[in-house]
Amino acid sequence: MEDQSEIRLTAAEMAVLWSQYINDTSVLCVNNHFLEKSTDSEVRTIIEFTLSVAKSNIEFLQGFFKNEDFPIPFGFTEKDVLPEAPKLFSDT
Repeated sequence: MEDQSEIRLTAAEMAVLWSQYINDTSVLCVNNHFLEKSTDSEVRTIIEFTLSVAKSNIEFLQGFFKNEDFPIPFGFTEKDVLPEAPKLFSDT
C-alpha cells in the first residue's frame, strides 16, 4: 500500500486557493477605500470585520503556499486604488 501522508494538491485545488488569495487582496483594497470614506459607525464595524477576515485568510494562504513550495500570487495592492477617488456608495 502506498504512503498517502504526502498527497500533493491537484491543479484544480491550487487554482481555487490562488483565486481566493486574489479575491482577498481585492477585498483589502476595496474595503480599505470603503472604510476611509464611510461615516456610519455600524457600517464601519462590518467593514473592519471583513478586513480582518481577509487579512487572516491572506496570512494563512501565504503560509500554505510556502509550505507547498508554490509561488505566492501577486495580488492586488494599494497601488491599485486611487485614494482620492470619490465615495462609490452611500453608507445605506
